[in-house]
Amino acid sequence: MAPSVLPTRLPSRRWAARAAAAAALALATGALAGLPAGAAPAPDRTPFPAARPSWATPAADAGAPPSTETVEGYVALPLRDPAGAKALATAVSTPTSGRYGQYVSARQWISTYAPTAKALDVVTKTLRAGGLTITGVPASRTYVVFRGTPEQVGAVFATSLRQYQVGGGTVTAPATTPSLPADAGALVSAVSLSSGALAARPGALAPGRERPSVAARTAAPPTAQRVPCSDSWGQRTSTTPPAYGRTSFPTNTCGYTARQLRAVTGTAAGDGAGQTVAIVDAYASPTIVADSDRLSAAQGEPGVSGLYSQVGVDRKTFTDQEACGGEEGWQGEQSLDVQAVHAVAPKARILYSAGSNCGAGLYLAVSRVLDTQAASLVSNSWGVQEQYLLPADLAIYDALGWQAAAQGIGLYTSSGDDGDETVNGLPKQVDFPSGNPFWTSVGGTSVGVDASGRIVVETGWGDARSVIAGSTFTPAPPGDFYAGAGGGTGTIYPEPDWQRGVVPDAIANGHRAVPDIANIADPYTGFLVGYSPILADGSTATGAYEADATGGTSLASPVVAAQVAVVQGRIGQRLGFASPALYLLARIAPSAFRDVQAPAGTLALAAYSPGRQANVLVTLDRDSSLRTTRGWDAVTGVGVLPLDSWRRVAQR
Repeated sequence: MAPSVLPTRLPSRRWAARAAAAAALALATGALAGLPAGAAPAPDRTPFPAARPSWATPAADAGAPPSTETVEGYVALPLRDPAGAKALATAVSTPTSGRYGQYVSARQWISTYAPTAKALDVVTKTLRAGGLTITGVPASRTYVVFRGTPEQVGAVFATSLRQYQVGGGTVTAPATTPSLPADAGALVSAVSLSSGALAARPGALAPGRERPSVAARTAAPPTAQRVPCSDSWGQRTSTTPPAYGRTSFPTNTCGYTARQLRAVTGTAAGDGAGQTVAIVDAYASPTIVADSDRLSAAQGEPGVSGLYSQVGVDRKTFTDQEACGGEEGWQGEQSLDVQAVHAVAPKARILYSAGSNCGAGLYLAVSRVLDTQAASLVSNSWGVQEQYLLPADLAIYDALGWQAAAQGIGLYTSSGDDGDETVNGLPKQVDFPSGNPFWTSVGGTSVGVDASGRIVVETGWGDARSVIAGSTFTPAPPGDFYAGAGGGTGTIYPEPDWQRGVVPDAIANGHRAVPDIANIADPYTGFLVGYSPILADGSTATGAYEADATGGTSLASPVVAAQVAVVQGRIGQRLGFASPALYLLARIAPSAFRDVQAPAGTLALAAYSPGRQANVLVTLDRDSSLRTTRGWDAVTGVGVLPLDSWRRVAQR
């Protein structure tokens, strides 16, 4: 089920585009919902028909949003030369281009492509004149984020806001086509008055923390003797009812240590010096440094103290906690991201940029890194389903992607943890920003590391589970799909030139396909993460420290970002937006990758599931409708790139 997306309470403080351009973008996304029949926009106002989602229909109307609560909205301002910005981003990232690697600074990008300060001033004055509060504007001036009551927002945009039932959740959106006064409207390319972006979620998964759609199922009777986890692949086995011609299976890992994760990635304890990896999530953990140092100390590793810094962490500005899953819902993600980067690249600096919520707050958190050029790599372990996107979101993702690429900053993003999304009762679709062609999408693998540190198992991540009930299974193996790497073919963007010849035509069908690359993700072969959980009581009080195996493509994204940081440190140059070079390498030297394929036989693990209160048999490489195959596939992309091969990406 999709999460419920509701407006929440807000603390008391809190150049020339045409309407036709917005409409054309909306048509490309299938999101256009025009003016009511017979209606015509007022001559002194600019309408934004694409801001009214296609799912905002009378049949889905769930009533007015609470009048006493505020909602978030944002407007995108067009770049002065969007074609030039995209062309620059493409040229500096394409190995066959004469401009490859010739990056510009943040100041140069902003002075050349950003909307003018005058245009921004006109737009913000119009919003403030209607009583709206400006809650965020990046230094690049590419969008404006605001808040106001539904009545205030409706008055400024000459519409009314309603709540709609979408995918099992409730989403706020305009009931009619919104518009702006012509002077401001001519300076805006797209508008979002929808709370759909608040459906973004972190992807950290642990065997002990069930996905809601699984935890809600009827639990089996409590199991008296729980399957013990293993410190390495094959350390322990467990007897089960007959399955796949066997009655004994290895047990899931307790969580790989930092040293074991470096064995997976090929890095070393002294790697990462001189590099900064930025991490973007919503909210912030009050105990992130203490928790990370505690985990490191227990493994005889150096802590993050002196290497970690954070920006945007002001709890007074945190909003939409109910809709976003709360600070407690994002704490595990931040802990996973920070600790994974530190494990893979122990000498690297880590900059955490906090989003004030899981909507436009995340956009602002990414902009904060790009506009200050505070890091050369950004890991984003969060995503939102394609169905919630509006042209304003796409415009922001595009501008961020072009800016990052032009500046030589790699944006890495998890591909998702729900496979093709049908497990959530949705049509097959991809997550965003993973589906944007200027963000590198990271898929997932299941990895078995033996006691000597060798990788002995590697396949695509997709877990199906059967509950062990006495001498039988419920249901019979492989059982129900639990989680797996997101992937597939998007519907919004055409296939990038660099994917052609690598992604099978039958899969791409002329569109952007994801993921691009992969690394360890399966929580049943996950990474040990430790933190003191925030209590769900509205405070920042925390409970007792705990450590558990954690995974998801939320693990794969920071792992890959940290690998790239190590390579950059070793070769002394930035890789920037790496996807075009990755695919070129896949065409001319495919053996540089570990081509992740389906196992020759069936791979399965025995594990205990607290959410099901039972032991389970976990069958690997069963990712919804997605299949792990030779060459590019929708689970692992072009595969796993060993550390030494990353050098070849920079040399292309």
